[in-house]
Amino acid sequence: PQVPQPEVDMTEEEDKRLASKSWTLFFGGLCCLCVMPVCGFPLLAAAAALYYCKPREQRQLRQRQKKPARAALITLSVFGIPGLFALGQYSHIHGPHHHRHHP
Repeated sequence: PQVPQPEVDMTEEEDKRLASKSWTLFFGGLCCLCVMPVCGFPLLAAAAALYYCKPREQRQLRQRQKKPARAALITLSVFGIPGLFALGQYSHIHGPHHHRHHP
């Protein structure tokens, strides 16, 4: 037996509100990338997750929210993947540091 799915009633006003929230998260994350990347990446991930973690039926009703979510994913890809690679290279080159005095 199929479980009935709840009706999704996405008004134009709610779509605008969610898109505005996503753009705020995106631009906040972008600004944080310049100052403190540790805070920027979660904001960008949240902007993308607000759209892409919804079922397909809901995503189809949130057309305005698609652009900031896509922009956040592109930004995460452009800065995140090279950043992780650079972090791995840095830790490989410098190895563990034990914070003690070296004679």
